[in-house]
Parts: sequence; C-alpha cells; structure tokens
Amino acid sequence: MPDTFVFATNDNTDQRGILYFHNLPFKDSLLLPNLTISDPAWQPFTNFGNKIVIVDINNDNFNDLIVTSPTSKWLDLPEVGHVHLFMNTQSEPFFKPKSIIIRGLPIAHSFFGWNAEVVGDLDGDGANDILIAALKVSDGDLRGGVYVYFGGDESVIRDLTYYEIIRPSETVENKLTGFGFFISSKMVLDTEGNNYIMMSRVFNGEVDVQKLTKRAIIKVYVDVEPNQFTIDESKFYVTFDFISSLLAKKELNFLIKIRYTNVINQLNATTKLSFMHSTNYEMVSADYPPNTHVFDHNVTHGSEEQHRVHLLPSYDKLSPKWILQAEIILKSSRTTTTDDPAITLFHQIFYREISFERECPQKECIESYAVESTNDPIWFQNTDQPIEFSIQLTNKGSFLTHLIIDAGLSMDCKISIPDMEVIQNLNSSNFWFASQNSNVRVLYNKSTQSGGSFQFDVLVYCPQVINVAPDPILKLAIKSFLSRDPQKFEIRARTKFKHEFTIETKKSHTLSNKVCPDSETEKNIEFNVELSIKEDHYDNDLRLSATLNLEDTVGLSVISIDIKPLQNKVAQIFQIQKEDRVKQVRLSISCKMMIKSSKDFHITLHVEPVLESNSPYKLKSIMTNEVEQIVMISFEYCKKHLLIMIFAALGCVILIIGAGILVHIKIVVPRLITPNEDLTQFAEHQEPVVTL
Repeated sequence: MPDTFVFATNDNTDQRGILYFHNLPFKDSLLLPNLTISDPAWQPFTNFGNKIVIVDINNDNFNDLIVTSPTSKWLDLPEVGHVHLFMNTQSEPFFKPKSIIIRGLPIAHSFFGWNAEVVGDLDGDGANDILIAALKVSDGDLRGGVYVYFGGDESVIRDLTYYEIIRPSETVENKLTGFGFFISSKMVLDTEGNNYIMMSRVFNGEVDVQKLTKRAIIKVYVDVEPNQFTIDESKFYVTFDFISSLLAKKELNFLIKIRYTNVINQLNATTKLSFMHSTNYEMVSADYPPNTHVFDHNVTHGSEEQHRVHLLPSYDKLSPKWILQAEIILKSSRTTTTDDPAITLFHQIFYREISFERECPQKECIESYAVESTNDPIWFQNTDQPIEFSIQLTNKGSFLTHLIIDAGLSMDCKISIPDMEVIQNLNSSNFWFASQNSNVRVLYNKSTQSGGSFQFDVLVYCPQVINVAPDPILKLAIKSFLSRDPQKFEIRARTKFKHEFTIETKKSHTLSNKVCPDSETEKNIEFNVELSIKEDHYDNDLRLSATLNLEDTVGLSVISIDIKPLQNKVAQIFQIQKEDRVKQVRLSISCKMMIKSSKDFHITLHVEPVLESNSPYKLKSIMTNEVEQIVMISFEYCKKHLLIMIFAALGCVILIIGAGILVHIKIVVPRLITPNEDLTQFAEHQEPVVTL
C-alpha cells in the first residue's frame, strides 16, 4: 500500500461523513482523491472523523483505520458516540465502507470517541492496543474515563469489547474534566523501566500519569451465533425465551457462547443476560423492563458456557435490532478456612447486536404510505382548545407490523397522539425535525395489510396568542422498524380567532302600514333593526337570516327579486362585515310585496343566525334575545275608492230624481185632470138629399 494521506469530513449533503484517501506524492494540482468511502447507512450528525488514528490492530503488518463519531446516538440516547474500525483488505481497494463498530457504555452525552490514541502492546500478545476517551462513563460520574481496548486476531476484533476503564482520581471534583483530551504513548519515567501514560484533564488544566502494571489479564469473549435473521412479519413476530435443552425446535434459535481465558484458578462466575429491544426509534423505559436471566457457575481457563435463545411468535413490539446485554462477574472462590469476602477480579458488561430483516413476497420489501387529512384543522389562537388533526394512513406497500410516527411543530406546543405508545425521543436523527420546537414519537404496534388503512388523531395544545400568528404546519415522518429513511408529510392548519360574541337587540315597537282594501297593492315595507354585538372577535363569516312570517289566510305574493317565497314565510340570507371596534349595527330591511286582502293582518320579521349541524355555535350562546319586529297592515279608503263612492252616490241621487219624475208624470199628473158630466153630444147618421 503506498503512502496515503487520509482526511474526513462530516459536512456532506446528508451529514453522514466521507473519508478521502490521497496517495502520496500528489500527481496534479487538482488533488482528486484516489478513494472515497461513505455509506448511507451511517448515522447523520455524528461528527464523523473527529479523530483519525492509523494502527495495525490485528498484527498482520497492514495499517488499519480508526475514525471516531463522538456525537452519534445509541439505544435512542443522544451523543453516546461510537468509533469505526476499518480493517485493511490487504489489496486494492484497501478499505471498504463496511466497518466494525466499537462502543463504550450506553451513557447519554458521554461523547465516546472524542479522542483516541494507539498505545502499543499492553497485554503482551503482540498486537497494538488502543485507548478511547469519553467525557462520561456513568450517569452520576462526570469526571470521564478512558476505555482500554486490546487488539488481537479476527475473533477478538469481530466483537471488540473494552477491557477496563481508566478513571481520574477519586479526589477530583465530580464535574466535567475533559479527561483524555491528550493521551500520550507509552514512556519510561523511572529508573526501574516502568511504562507510564499521561492523560490530560483539559478543563482543569492538569495531567494524570498512569503507571502500567504487568498482571495476568483475564479475557472473556461473548459471541452470538447466528446474529442475523430474516423474518416473515405476516406470520412470525419475534420475542425470546431461554431454553435449557440444546435441542433446537422448528422455530428460530440462536446460541450465546461465553469463553474464558487466562483464568489461573477456579473462579465463581455470575452471568446476567438480558435483551434490550431497542433501535434509534425505541427507548427501553421503566414501563417495559427487559427480563434478566441470571446464571451462577464456576469457571476455569478454557471454560465455555452456552445459552440457547428460542424465538417465539408474538404480537409484541418488533425491532430490527436487539441488543444482548451480557454482564459477567468473576470472583475468587472463598475457602472454608476464612470468612474473607470474595474479591471481584473481573466485572464487565458486553453488548452484542442481533439484527432482523423483513421477508417480503417480492424480491424487495416495498414501503409506501398515503397520508391524507380527513378534517379541516383549525387553531383558535385565543383559546386553549387543541388543534385536532384527523389523519388516515393507507398502506400501499408490503405487510406492516409496526410503524414509528414522528410528529413535529415549529411552535412551542404540546403534541399528543392518543391510543399510541409514546417512545422517548431525546435526540432524533431526523434532520427534518431539527427546527421543530415541539415533537413526539409514538409506536403504532398493530399490523396493517397491504392496501389496508387506519386512522389516528394528532392533538396539539398551544398557548394563546393574541397577535397575528402564522398557520401552524404539522410535520409527520413515518417509517417502519426495518426501513432506512422515513416518508415525510405536511398538514397545514388554519389560524383564526375563536369568535366570542353575543348579539342583543332592544324590543322594537310595532309598526303600522295602511293599504287599500279589496285590491292588489304593491307595497314597500321598511324594517329598521338595531343590533348590539358584544365581546370581541365577531365572526364575519356568520350568515344571518331575515325572515318574514306571513298569515296563512292573507293573499300575499312577494315580487322582490332578492327574496324567495317559501310557503308562508320569506327569507333573505345576508352577512354583516364589521371591524371589532364596531359594536352597534343598524339594519334597514325592505320588502316589496303584492298585497290583496280584505282584512287587517300583521307581518313579523325575525333576524337570526343560520346554524348548520356542524356549526361551532348554538343559538342560545350567541343570541341573548329574539330579534323581532311586527308590522300591522290595516285598511283605509284610497282616492280611487272615494271617487267611486262619490260617483256612486251621485248616480244614486240622479236615479232617485229620475224615478221621482217618472212617477210624477205617470201617476200623479193624470190624477189631477177631472171630466165635465153636464155636456152631452149626439150624432146621427143621415143620407144626403139631392134636389133637382
């Protein structure tokens, strides 16, 4: 392998980190790398490459590479940190993206890997050993520590586990010291040829000098075989059970092997085994403590114990990665001649990962969801009423057992998703939620067939805001345990004030109008109503109805083009647009109608809100009294009728006079003339006399 210059960056697009290799000497001024290494499976935002160490850790005469990532998370704990060990392939390309992950204890904010150094061979096996510093090595001890890792052959490197932790003196104050910021190589500092290592406490401005002592080092190896499984989720959900028999059942099993070397005398051993069902998206909490299985036995050099784990079908939570926690305690055997307590010679906790992959009907598992809002979410910013997002998720991919749902909001609110298990989320790896002030992570642990769907609600409780506020946007990131990247969705809620108002009116006097009787009369009737709107935040979208109630027996027809006749009532829908400072509203309502009636009647005007079934208001809550005005319609003789009556009267008079004259001529006058009875006239008929 030629001389190579190596550097790292974590400032690439997805913030996961890249390693660059440049062979020396440089051949051109462009300085293009001869090899780059990156992997989309690496965690983002880990400060990848904080420290790079070149070391031959397996004594094969080829340099290997250690790259630290001190801000990564583990078991959903933030800033735990880890270290990549890239083994030299001994041929080009000399390094590949696959690495061995070295971890310390799962302590939040421990920043494991903030420094690392090679210290040569500490245990005398010929392989180089390494020291890795952490700011914390327990939740209650802030002084920090340096982990010791021994190099070795392939079996040692595969499950590299710390041997011991070097800590500052007990006299150092329990606060962050920056222990391990500088770590020296082995050096001889006395005349006896003893080796020492210096380690700084940079925050205190002090240096600790650690003396290396030669002693028989007990080594314990914990292996899991196999440590990868393919699971058909539609038929097989995974839980575990320890079985004493080594006879394998038909279902899945794996074996835990624990080997002991360099044990000079027989020792009392206590083995504590438990599983941490956890991923970056699920946190082991006190509500779901793992079952711990304890085994007491004796061990000597070369002893091996085996524990078979049987995987059972279950509808419990399924994680793509289990963490086996194996705590090993070795104590000296107590003799019968002394009552001295047994001395602890070895106490270490091992962590081993068991991973599961999905088995799907297709060659590749398809993960696809459709998310849609089934309501119109509204934030009433002047109330404590929660924003309710009703969401339906439809599975358009392969069979699903569990989903991780992240919900975030840029506002400082409390988010709740009822009927789902809340998972502690201290430091989400999802960059999409980096700017969100509020977030929650829940587990939906029910199966969903392909094409199936389920509904869930997201309730957001925000503080009251009087000033103008933007529409809140709910961000959702949804993924199954066994997928790599979540699918993202956004749902916007409308911001508005909760309308808090009442409508009052004074009792109106009865109005009167007069019309001509027994004729069709076109009449404009005017109503004047004064409304008093109290409180703030009147709803300008509220629709009001002006309704005229008419008597059944009255012959009326409405001819106004703005009003529609509905049997015996006429209604007009309208809205009042006003500013909050306006408290009094005067309404002038006119109605044009055709009236044909022979008796007095009344018309009643009602003004009231139009409230649909889904209206947020109730009539009694916004109307303190009934808005009503009555108009009496009575009759009076018009000019036309008066003229008719006058002419009718004159006609009657003329008729009476004519009748009187006729009576006088025909009856009265003849009776006034009397005949003379003394006069008599005779007439006789004679033949004429002719004389010759």
